[in-house]
Amino acid sequence: MLPVLVLCGGSGTRLRDVTQGIVPKAMVPVAGRPFIDWKLEQLSDQGLEEVVLSVGLGGKQIVSHVRDGAQFGVRARYVDDGQELLGTGGAVVAALPSLPDAFWITYGDTMLEVNAADAELRFQESQKLGAMTVLHNRDRRQPSNATVVGDLVTAYRKEPPPRDAEYIDYGMLVLTRAAFDDASRQTPFDLASVLGPLAARGELLAIVAHEPFHDIGTPEALRDTEAFLTGRRT
Repeated sequence: MLPVLVLCGGSGTRLRDVTQGIVPKAMVPVAGRPFIDWKLEQLSDQGLEEVVLSVGLGGKQIVSHVRDGAQFGVRARYVDDGQELLGTGGAVVAALPSLPDAFWITYGDTMLEVNAADAELRFQESQKLGAMTVLHNRDRRQPSNATVVGDLVTAYRKEPPPRDAEYIDYGMLVLTRAAFDDASRQTPFDLASVLGPLAARGELLAIVAHEPFHDIGTPEALRDTEAFLTGRRT
C-alpha cells in the first residue's frame, strides 16, 4: 500500500474555544482519546500503515504523543511545516521530498470509511495523475463541490462550486508528484488549486464513498463525532 500523508498543521481557528490556541486540532480529546488516535487506528485498519504526519503549530505535542506510531499499528514519520501556515497545498509541496511518486493524502481532523486497497488498485489501473474520494451529497451535509461524470471528477471548485455539482470531496486522495509540476510555490495555497485543473484535464479519477464522514472541524461537528465514537466504543 502507498504511504499516506496526514495533514495536521492547521490552526483550528473554529475550535479556538476548545483548543485555546494551544492544543493542535488533531490532539483534541474525543470520546476519551486524542482524535489522532482514532484517525491513525482507522488508517491502520484500512491497510495504510506507512504514515507521514505534516505538523505545524503545536506539532511537538503530536510528535511526542504518536512517536513511531507502533501503538496505533502504523509506522509514523514527520514533516514539520514550521510556524508559518502553508495551506493544504503548500503543506503537500513541503512534504514531497519525503514521499514517493504516488501517495495518499488525508486530513488529521476527519474519519473516513474508504476501501483503500480497492481504491488504490483502481487508481493504478487508471494511469491518471490523481484520484479523489467523493460522496453523493446534493448539498445535504455541506455545499457540494464536485461534478462526477462516469468514473471521473470533471469539475472541482470550492468557491463558487460548479453549478451542476452533486458530489462533495470526501477527504482522501491519491496524487502523484507529477500532479504538482505546475503548482504554486507561494504559500499559503489551497490544494483545490491543484485539484481543479486536474479535474478539468480529465486526470482525476472519482472513487465514490458511501458512508458519511465524521470530523472535528467545528464545535457542532465535534459534538457529532464525539457521539459517534462514544457509541462505537461501547
